[in-house]
Formats: sequence, C-alpha cells, structure tokens
Amino acid sequence: MSLPSPPSLPLLHAVKGGGELYEERVYETVSSSSSSLLVMLPKSNVNANTGIDLPLRFCDKSLPIEIKKGGAQMSGTSAYYDRATSSFTGLAKKLEDSDLVLAAAKVKIPALNTYIDAAKELEPTSVIVGMPINIKKSTRTALGKSGRKFQQAAASEFIHPISFLREFHNKKGIYYIQIEGAGFFSLGGNPLNFPIPELEGNFKLEIRIGFAGSGGKDRVSAGYRIQGRLRTLNKSPFSLDNAEHCKYLFSRNWQV
Repeated sequence: MSLPSPPSLPLLHAVKGGGELYEERVYETVSSSSSSLLVMLPKSNVNANTGIDLPLRFCDKSLPIEIKKGGAQMSGTSAYYDRATSSFTGLAKKLEDSDLVLAAAKVKIPALNTYIDAAKELEPTSVIVGMPINIKKSTRTALGKSGRKFQQAAASEFIHPISFLREFHNKKGIYYIQIEGAGFFSLGGNPLNFPIPELEGNFKLEIRIGFAGSGGKDRVSAGYRIQGRLRTLNKSPFSLDNAEHCKYLFSRNWQV
C-alpha cells in the first residue's frame, strides 16, 4: 500500500484560540477514521495540569496524545511565587503545559529569591512575600544598578533538551504528540509501534520579572513572566489532522 503524502498545514487564526480549535480539528479528524480498533474517549479539561488533549483507546490499550498548535507554543503567563516556601503556587491564568514550564523555570528560584530578599532589605516595612511584587520605583532602580543587577539575574532565555519533555510526559503516561505543521511523533518510546519517528529537537524557555507601568504612582508592580516554545528539528510522514493518514494509522494493529 502506498502511503498518503503529508498534508500542507496552514496556521489557524481563530478568535477562540488557535490551540483549542486545533485540538478540536484533530479530535474530529481522528473520529472520522471509523476504525473498529479505535475508541474516542471523553475529552478532559485540557486547561488543567492533568488534562489529556486527545484521549483514545486503540487495540484495547490506552492512547493519550499531546497536541501542539502551529509553532509549538507552550504556556505564556505570570507565575505566583511564594518566597517562604521557595515554590510556585499557581498561575495567573489556567494554561496548558503550566506544570511543565514551571518545572523548567525552577532553575531560576535562587536568583528570584535573591531579588525578593534584596527588595525586602531596601523596604523593611513593606509586605513583600513573593511574586507578583509591589515595590517603590527607587527600589527597582537600586536593584538594577551596577553591582545589584538582581532583575537581570532572575531573567533567562535557555534551551531544555527534548529529553526533559519526554520524561515529563512519560511520567503522565503520554508517549505520543501531534504538532501542527510537523505531524505525529512518538515521545520517549513507541509502545503501539506506529510507523512514525521519535520527536527530536528542544524547547526554549524565556523567564523574566516584568514590570507594569506605575500610572504616576511612587510604586510599581511586577509579575514573573514565563513563556515556552517547542522547537522541532524533524518532520513526520503522518499527521492526525489528515483524514487519510488517520484511516491508515488506525486501520491495523501495528504491534502484530
């Protein structure tokens, strides 16, 4: 049997949100494969840390799949940070990958603690417990001067190896990922033996203390901004947003 050619995949421009609409598009396309070996399971809350983007059963085995929109953009938000426990306690918005990006951002906790502690020294009577933070303009200036560039130290743009992504999702029982424009990949193993490649690449994480305008007041507020983006290096011959590809992939037990 000749394999269907990979599709040309446009990026989505949607009011509802490209990521959410793309997940719906993949869900509907996979559903249309009409395979007796495939069972579509109820969609969970994908905005929750434990949510599964595409929950399936294939050949009587669980098949949870992670889905990424075009550009493979991950969470972008401001984190709530508790200095007393040196831990992130939540996010300003419910977003996918929140647990992943926070786990990656933990490498900057020492620098973030240093910034908060220095601000508390300069403002001993102010209530400063973590992020978001509210400080005087003079404090912000002092922390940014030569020799006290604590804000710069708490910022970073660094690359995590793809092994971090694999291990993270494998702990949740996820071994497959669909990426718009790149296709369907295995992720840290291929237990169902689909004829697809292992995902290669890395992901970039950008973190910084981001101040808002003061509105003419003496104090300024800042949150701890985190943004991630998966950067893939390879392309799969199959994509779950292509109906013919889905019919082919789910038409047989690849383990036999």
